[in-house]
Amino acid sequence: MRRLRLLLVFAATVALGAAASAQVPSPTGAAPPAASTAAPTAGGTTSAPAVTPTQQAQADPCPTLDLTKVRVTGVRPVPPFKEQTEPAAASAAVKKRTPRLATGEKAKNLPVVELRDIVAVTVQGLSTLVAREACLEKDGAKRNIVLYLNYRPLTDVVAQPPTDREKDVLMFPLDRTEASREVWTSLLGRPGLDDREVEVSVGVDDQFAVPSGAAVYLRVIPSGWFSFWLVLFGIFLVGFFLLARRSDLLRDPVTPPPGARAPYSLARLQAAWWFFLILAAYLLIGMVTGDFSTSITGTVLVLAGISAGTAAGSAFIDASKTNRVTEAVDSARAIAMKAEMETLDQKAATLAAEVRTGGDPAQAHQLAQMEELRAEKVSQHRKLTNQSESFLLDILSDGNGVNFHRFQALAWTVVLGFIFVGHVYRDLAMPDFSNTLLGLMGISSGTYLSLKIPENPSPAPVG
Repeated sequence: MRRLRLLLVFAATVALGAAASAQVPSPTGAAPPAASTAAPTAGGTTSAPAVTPTQQAQADPCPTLDLTKVRVTGVRPVPPFKEQTEPAAASAAVKKRTPRLATGEKAKNLPVVELRDIVAVTVQGLSTLVAREACLEKDGAKRNIVLYLNYRPLTDVVAQPPTDREKDVLMFPLDRTEASREVWTSLLGRPGLDDREVEVSVGVDDQFAVPSGAAVYLRVIPSGWFSFWLVLFGIFLVGFFLLARRSDLLRDPVTPPPGARAPYSLARLQAAWWFFLILAAYLLIGMVTGDFSTSITGTVLVLAGISAGTAAGSAFIDASKTNRVTEAVDSARAIAMKAEMETLDQKAATLAAEVRTGGDPAQAHQLAQMEELRAEKVSQHRKLTNQSESFLLDILSDGNGVNFHRFQALAWTVVLGFIFVGHVYRDLAMPDFSNTLLGLMGISSGTYLSLKIPENPSPAPVG
């Protein structure tokens, strides 16, 4: 009860203090709040105050320069190093590209442009837009007439000389820079072979684009470069698979019996996985955006380092387990197991003949158990002699069967790989994974290497 009284007294004190502060008069000389100029409407609600001409002039420093009659009326590509010529004649010198559209889509009479092209934009009333640019610069800030694509400004893509403003023509380079990266990502992201219709306009930066009746087909993937890089990547990929098929490029560094193949290596497979994902992403980003110098991020280096370190660590651990004593023991066990398999085959053949003649269910059950035991011994014999069983069993198991640490390393590698591909395809940029996600990848690989040390390369006896 005493605590309750104290709590009530404290609440009352706070309430009285708040009421007293609300009644304190305003400081001397402080102006009273301005009376609202809003007038009540017939329905009892309050309408917005009227905007006076003075307020309108303050909101728009250039009210006399009306842009309602300014309009983009045309756009055409211009060949490099020929901007000094008449735009129409220069455009005629450009090799006309045929639009690549989706099946069933009707082609419009629009020019086809690519990134790094130069376009000539015809603006009706350009003098008014130029005058507004100069007027807005009176506040001391530098203003430029910039290019708008789908009504999104390319803030650092300004009209470059030679620009014939007397003939209402502005020329812009379609360059992708750091400042315009976000806009180009929205235009080029999720690239495909079909051209995309893009509306073209101009305007003063930090202002709205002027109305436009001009558009172009934007070619996301250049045909020539696409064919070149696709062929080059295909050569690398096919050559790698041929080497992997005919050599031990993706297999453990062990010596199998003559005529047999060594088991597949999870660590080498992980390194190859990230190598080709990074290479494909690098070529795609460079092919679409032309950026071959800054597309590699810190995340890419960490992922490549983790995969390379895992492969090197796995090879070191495998080499440390191999010695003459273990090889001799495994060889002796393999010979003994081979004899057991031959004896088991003879018993199974005899029992199978009896089952075919008599059809005894008990004997059929015994035969099934015997075949299961033989399959286990065959698997153990292959592990003892460093032979490959199958792709999945090789990368997920050791001498004692399938292991969880191998499975989780494979799962995280595949999941992060798909996330990596999706990010590159959507944003045309290598992803920047968080330190937490990269740490998770490192822990997964570290756990695999740590638990690989006590892995038993020689299977325990069965039967």
